[in-house]
Amino acid sequence: MNAAGYPRLLALLIIGLSAILLWKSFIWRSDRREDAEAEPAHGDRWPSRKVLMAFFGCIVYTVLLSSVGYLIMTPLLLAFVMILVGDRRWLFIVSTAIILTFTLYAVTFYVFHIVLPEGIMQYVSDFI
Repeated sequence: MNAAGYPRLLALLIIGLSAILLWKSFIWRSDRREDAEAEPAHGDRWPSRKVLMAFFGCIVYTVLLSSVGYLIMTPLLLAFVMILVGDRRWLFIVSTAIILTFTLYAVTFYVFHIVLPEGIMQYVSDFI
């Protein structure tokens, strides 16, 4: 696989998984409509809304990735998705997003020899 194939493969995987989650949420919602007297299992009656928000977050991430940069956009996206999932422990969210971002950066750069978009960080490194 060449350098351009890796991000495309990841994008296709994310889109496919998002489509599956969206489809499952619509099935869950239609099942709940049939059983009108049952109370929802949790407070969120529209799980598809969270899936759509995560999908649009990925679109915003993709659009801004080249101009803002991987090291800034990825922790923001990870934190956003973790909050959507329901995690409220801020120390865990911040530490996981940062550690995972730098781990993925190291693997991508040192193992696959793929340079990720620097964005704003390119201008910062020019001054240093």
